[in-house]
Amino acid sequence: MSFFLALSLAKEAADPFFRVGYNSLGTFATINQLHFQAYYLASPFPVKKVPTLRVMTSTNLQRNGVVVSQLLKFPVRSLVFEGRDTLSDLSSAIANSCIRLQHNNIPFNCYAEKQARGEVSQELLETQVNPVVWEIGGHVVLKRREDFENVSEDYAWRLLAEVSLSEESFREVKA
Repeated sequence: MSFFLALSLAKEAADPFFRVGYNSLGTFATINQLHFQAYYLASPFPVKKVPTLRVMTSTNLQRNGVVVSQLLKFPVRSLVFEGRDTLSDLSSAIANSCIRLQHNNIPFNCYAEKQARGEVSQELLETQVNPVVWEIGGHVVLKRREDFENVSEDYAWRLLAEVSLSEESFREVKA
């Protein structure tokens, strides 16, 4: 229901620059909570320009007007849910997917897990950027002047790649 309300808020805003993001413990919130963040950004997120490939052709999803695709040519292996008919159908499809991820103990964002295992480079840790929904979308807020002065597309892609599931884990999620 909470996710449905967030989608409804975004639809009611009726503004292509209004964004709503989701955060919880599974998406790298610092405490176990559910919250949404919203703001206006007067340019499209880079992720909106990325090509996709349809991965779900389930008649149930198609009947409800929800198409599930994966991003191509992007550093974070991600699924894209697009609702064609109702917000209720879209909300249900996404919520059910999240429930399955939780049930199978698959993080929505694996950056914290990689950090705990010592798999994130010291260079990236020092930036103090915790890549979540906004960063994955392409809006990275840099906290240090040196990072801002030296940022490059390569740097952003390396940072984003840290939150991505492995190819094998992503195949399991799609299945």
